[in-house]
Amino acid sequence: MFLAGILMPHDASAEPDVLARLGITGSIDARVVVADGEESWQNDGLGKLRFDGNDLGRAQARVAIADAHLIAQPNFGDFRFHIDGRFQHSDRVSIGLNQAWIAWKPIPKGETKISARAGLFYPPISLEHDGPGWTTTRTLTPSAINSWIGEEVKVVGLEGKVSTPIGAHEITVAAGVFAANDTTGILLTFRGWALHDVGVNAFDRLPLPRRSNQALDGLASYTTPVNELDNRPGYYVHGVWQLPERLSVNATWFDNRGDPEAIEASGEYGWRTKFINIGMRFDVDDKTQLMAQAMRGTTKMGHPDADGRFPFDVTYRSAYLLGTRQMGKGRLTVRGDLFDVVDQTDVTIDNNNNETGWALTGAYMHPLSDRATVRVEIVHLSSNRPARTLMASSSKAGQDQFQLSLRYEF
Repeated sequence: MFLAGILMPHDASAEPDVLARLGITGSIDARVVVADGEESWQNDGLGKLRFDGNDLGRAQARVAIADAHLIAQPNFGDFRFHIDGRFQHSDRVSIGLNQAWIAWKPIPKGETKISARAGLFYPPISLEHDGPGWTTTRTLTPSAINSWIGEEVKVVGLEGKVSTPIGAHEITVAAGVFAANDTTGILLTFRGWALHDVGVNAFDRLPLPRRSNQALDGLASYTTPVNELDNRPGYYVHGVWQLPERLSVNATWFDNRGDPEAIEASGEYGWRTKFINIGMRFDVDDKTQLMAQAMRGTTKMGHPDADGRFPFDVTYRSAYLLGTRQMGKGRLTVRGDLFDVVDQTDVTIDNNNNETGWALTGAYMHPLSDRATVRVEIVHLSSNRPARTLMASSSKAGQDQFQLSLRYEF
């Protein structure tokens, strides 16, 4: 009876009036996973996928409620609230507030549209997270760029947006000021890039890899991504150019303006993190779409020496190209990622944060009903990180991950 209730079409008119007034929606994503490779970054390791192998790095299977959301979006005239509670489980359990903001969106009096929002949210960077609760709709695992956005680039801020047509084109400009983002960059430095759909809830802590004397004395073994250390606001500027004939391009400049010398009693340091992100979406036809993003940035931490050099200073880069095509009721998606981290300091054996890597992802999704969707995904990732030799025998590692997902929305 339970499976029949999921697979049979659902009559939206049967929803209780109170749920409709509050805009209550939600989802549950159950998965069967088979993965191999080194210990995941979620267990203080350097594994770059969400799931990992057994103690010998060999493939192992598991079942998990990987993701669940309960979302409320009540409307009051020109104002709309968005409150998203999220549960996630893999090697760690997280239950908390994913996003919470209030938006102002008045009825436009002409062709120009204006809006604003304030609260806890992700800046408008990811092209992949266009599902409810900031979820992905083409793959289970987002790109390296947007995996990092999900874990370290959540802000408490105020954003304003203006959209206006110019002939057959449309221009959108958004700008935001924010706080509670001062530790952004530490994961890219000590762990490097990763591909996963683990997001950070408010007040969540994420583990850092076990390290030798690479760590500063007193450095915390974790990072709190939503954290304010220096009382200096950051900012971002985002623009979208919607061209005729199915093409849009966008660019984002982000600067957290963090104080790299700030430190709190728990041992968390501030990081000065900046990046530029450029994206493109092209609808080849009614069934085929291409998407791409490229990011380049820097992050620094610590007290500079007499020559202005920081003890931790890296440049990070990543890019992906994604193609997706509707096939009957289903959708097939393929994506390729490239990424690296370049350590700008005097590299030593036990203080080397350089990294290079690539990944290939293939995914297929098929709706079972108007509420249930099954997805299959395979990811292969290869990376070379010299710091891995402090915890393993080789700086190079490859990982594979297979996921079968059943997602139910209500």
